[in-house]
Amino acid sequence: SEPGELEKQSRLLIRVNSRKPHTRNIQLRRRSVRAIMETEIRICNRPAYKDIDGLRLNKYFKPELYRSALKYQPRPDDIFVVTYPKCGTTWVQHIGYLILSKGVPPPSGLDFYRRSPFFEMFGAEAVEDMTRPGLIKTHLPYHLLPRHSQAKYLYVCRNPKDACVSYFHHTRGFHAYEFAEGKFEDYFDIYMEGENDYGDYFDHVLSWYAHRGDPNVLFINYEDIKENPRKYVLNIAKFINNDCYNMLTDNENILQDVLKYSDIKSMREYGAENIKNFFTKPLKDNNVPPGLRTFHELAQRYPKSTGFIRKGIVGDCKQHLTPEMHKRMEDKIMQKLSHTDLIDVWRKHDIM
Repeated sequence: SEPGELEKQSRLLIRVNSRKPHTRNIQLRRRSVRAIMETEIRICNRPAYKDIDGLRLNKYFKPELYRSALKYQPRPDDIFVVTYPKCGTTWVQHIGYLILSKGVPPPSGLDFYRRSPFFEMFGAEAVEDMTRPGLIKTHLPYHLLPRHSQAKYLYVCRNPKDACVSYFHHTRGFHAYEFAEGKFEDYFDIYMEGENDYGDYFDHVLSWYAHRGDPNVLFINYEDIKENPRKYVLNIAKFINNDCYNMLTDNENILQDVLKYSDIKSMREYGAENIKNFFTKPLKDNNVPPGLRTFHELAQRYPKSTGFIRKGIVGDCKQHLTPEMHKRMEDKIMQKLSHTDLIDVWRKHDIM
């Protein structure tokens, strides 16, 4: 490529001997493309990631779709479900879907993803073409997510101990990470260093916690929803709009259906079959946006790595974290979050 070319892509392969953490062998390969920067990162005994314009993601993300999402102009009727990964995203997506569908679960995986697209993975076109009313899933921190003063942002916060355990299982089971034989102690170090995809948990949470008082932001805790799902389903419905709230308070049968079908056990039963069919059968709809079609193709290629619903319980971390890990995590929590009320929430739920 010519020296003066403005648009280039660098692919960086980093291999690190985990027994000698300060010794790094770096190989750099460059090639000219219509992009700014995409970096592939592979460290021995750690998951495979890529860096797109400064954000670490898994290898299935397409730079052009990610960048299109960041250029999206939100609509006043957009509703974003925002979480750090493995903090209740799929669960709250289902709650929102069921509220909007009057308690009727999604008839297919395709319908679910068309009504609740994955923003930065599917790209802007999938959001522009989504079935409405619906919800938009994202894991982006506050400073990266496009905003509109009338759009709504529902942020779900889960304690970092359980989130770390869930993220480990997700990373081990998802082909893109090349971490099928990975060990929890290795992943725990990555998580504590903020070197996993989407970056540091604490920075992400704080970016949204600072805006919990904004009129178009609802900041809720995963553990509180688990403790009192009825209360928080109604809170979410009220946040969506008054019509949804009034529908649930006026019709107990619809409310019970929302609670029933958003239960983790029910989601595994009906959701697993729908998702399995979506990931293993050909798409019959020719009008599927490119990002969703790419996601479907990848899922068909690696059908065993597409589960998103695991235990969904509070306190699963107690089965995985050693006393030393608990202390290390709690020291970090106190260092980063001592000025918030999140610690009181987690103490109430016996997480700390």
